[in-house]
Amino acid sequence: MDLTDRLAAFRRSYPYRETAVDGVAWRYRLGGARNAPSVLLLPGGTLVPDPFFLVIEELGRRYQVIAAAYPPARSMAELVRGATAILDAERVPAAHVFGSSFGGYVAQCMVRAHPERVSTLILAQTGVRHFVGPTPITVLRWLLQAAPAPVVRWFMWRTWQVLIADIGGDKRFWMGLLHNILETELSKAHLVAVTAAIADFTAHHRPIPGDLSAWAGSVLLLQSERDRAFAAQAAEIEAVYPHATVRILRGAGHGALFTHTDQYVNELELFLAAHATAGH
Repeated sequence: MDLTDRLAAFRRSYPYRETAVDGVAWRYRLGGARNAPSVLLLPGGTLVPDPFFLVIEELGRRYQVIAAAYPPARSMAELVRGATAILDAERVPAAHVFGSSFGGYVAQCMVRAHPERVSTLILAQTGVRHFVGPTPITVLRWLLQAAPAPVVRWFMWRTWQVLIADIGGDKRFWMGLLHNILETELSKAHLVAVTAAIADFTAHHRPIPGDLSAWAGSVLLLQSERDRAFAAQAAEIEAVYPHATVRILRGAGHGALFTHTDQYVNELELFLAAHATAGH
């Protein structure tokens, strides 16, 4: 089965559900092994979970996977409320929380706001600060707010292209999927909101060493050797989570889930298997 067929099958097997949070609709895909520990996937800047479909397929063989799609939420507080409301909607008291890139920011805020809802924490291709500083990201937010929607989309597309330039042999499929998401699923409001949320994280929610000392859960840091966004700050995130399991995908970039899928999934499964009794 080629990637196009597998994506279509994934979308059938993991249909969207919806819950309301403060009057805002939150969508999420749900599927996998029922009555198994739950994995809550918080995606990155694409804001929807579909780019993770190969990873979700594999995890779904052993876990129930709940994969969020973000509405236009401008703050970490809004995003954390939405993520916890999804768990509430599915009656999941605690989950293995897996955040990638921007989703890693949300996951780190979630474990600090609601540590009892997070069984383990998986942080992939992310950091404890954004790779653009607080002042530039705030200025960017206001520029995007003022710009026409086509300009905002063009800027985001160029940013994605730079971050995942080394995307591997299936580049046409993956870039086609990402372009389709950008053009058909994300409004200007989504793209401005994610920039505002990044600014909020950078200015007000930056994790620091010791601020999670009361939480007893385990952490996996899944890093990429050639990550254009976060490789330079690997030591910073390791300092915040000194007892974490650290795994580095050699030769991989920010788009490791596309280029190193088997290694990526294997590291997730090894970590989760060590904590299989948690997250019901």
